[in-house]
Amino acid sequence: MDGQTLLIRADAATRMGTGHVMRCLALAQAWQAAGGRAELVTADLEISLSLRLESEGINVLNLAAESGSARDAQDTAAIARDLGATWMVVDGYQFDAAYQQALKRAGLRLLFVDDYGHSSHYYADLVLNQNIETREALYARHEPDTRLLLGTRYALLRREFWPWRGWQRKVRPGARRVLVTLGGSDPDNVALKVLYALGNLGQTSLGDLDGLLLLGSSNPHEGILRQAIREMALRVRIERRVTRMPLPMSWADICLAAGGSTCWELALMGLPSLLFVLAENQRANAEGMQAAGAAHNLGWHRDVSSVTLAGEMERLLLSREVREAMARTGQRLVDGYGALRVVAEMSGGVVVRVRPAEQADVRLVFEWANDPLTRAMSFHPEPISWAEHERWFRRAMSTAALLFLIVEVEEGEAWTPCCQVRIDQDGTVSISIAPGYRSRGLAVPALRAAMVHSRQRGRRELKAFIKPENERSQKIFCQAGFEPVGEAEISGQRCLAYIYRYPQGAAARNE
Repeated sequence: MDGQTLLIRADAATRMGTGHVMRCLALAQAWQAAGGRAELVTADLEISLSLRLESEGINVLNLAAESGSARDAQDTAAIARDLGATWMVVDGYQFDAAYQQALKRAGLRLLFVDDYGHSSHYYADLVLNQNIETREALYARHEPDTRLLLGTRYALLRREFWPWRGWQRKVRPGARRVLVTLGGSDPDNVALKVLYALGNLGQTSLGDLDGLLLLGSSNPHEGILRQAIREMALRVRIERRVTRMPLPMSWADICLAAGGSTCWELALMGLPSLLFVLAENQRANAEGMQAAGAAHNLGWHRDVSSVTLAGEMERLLLSREVREAMARTGQRLVDGYGALRVVAEMSGGVVVRVRPAEQADVRLVFEWANDPLTRAMSFHPEPISWAEHERWFRRAMSTAALLFLIVEVEEGEAWTPCCQVRIDQDGTVSISIAPGYRSRGLAVPALRAAMVHSRQRGRRELKAFIKPENERSQKIFCQAGFEPVGEAEISGQRCLAYIYRYPQGAAARNE
């Protein structure tokens, strides 16, 4: 994906909400992680959201045309050609079949993000519907070569959630922490109804609740909400424009949320939730989450009184068993790799994940290490005995400063070990691919995934030392972002030295 441009066409307004743009941000981040560039074209975007995108390394271009019009399609296609965009992503209900057809006639490869089959025909190369209740019948009218990406397997989660993949929630017996998040705008001020419900709970044994109300960048009701908190003497904090959503989600015991894309974030985080339907396109999500057992659907927000809501909150807070079941079900539904799967579909690439090595990997790593090609490219080419390997493996497993990772590749619905990556205390990186997985394009994504883990430990730079004749490894490290810095000597052998410096400051957001 090195240097290839992804062009996104999406809008965000108070009544429309920010969901279309925010899920496209997740896709853009996955594209960036694969080495590409992303830009967004919009006809309506609030300034704070524009600044957020630009801080993520995503350039924002403004259109003068009416959103979804023929002129919009014409101008967007022209921008895509000027940028040399590899792919276009279109997300919004105002974009119809004619809009898709115009972009395809302009020679563009197109991913169309959809929620309920609103287009009369689908001309896109890929149609993505990440919702739980989606089905192929919604897309009966499409081109012969259109591919459908359907279900929570493709849920688009932003980069801030990636370190939480695989995290398991510990469900507390005494639940007292309530998170409220109702989208980017909450135009009908449903949050005020939630505050009244919390006030009703104050008259029960649950009167010592701690609340956190998250307001999106387009929410106009902050003054009214703060006044209500003061008048009811609630222990509720308000935060605006939160960009690290996993932290409040990991803090909370339950959540009250809208039935939009936030559902997939809550599922990944295993956060038991009560879902409002704030817009008709959220109904299927809320119903599907309840049917799966991952949340409780409150239904249309105007039909839920504050008294009824207080009762539902009380039942969920008091039942650890129900919260435990919701948490486990949600984390089975969404694993956090959806955006990477979509990019892999677009690029013909692969999806990998990394995990710390375990004692059970000792035999597997031994076999990989003694592969003839691996030994030939090592600075110590002699075969390794089992006893020697066992001693080394025990030391490696007990050395906190060593980052010892097993990389797994997704094959169907299973994850299979394919590679090991080690990053020593001094930042020296080594990688070896299992014999049966070479020449499959795994090395660069495996290396990049390991580099993300190392970054999370606060490391500022990495090093690699490669034999001059190992041209394949030299190419792999360069593609992963390493730069040659001269020569070195390892175990008396001449080698080439490479270095990678993690971006600092604002540039680090695009890492």
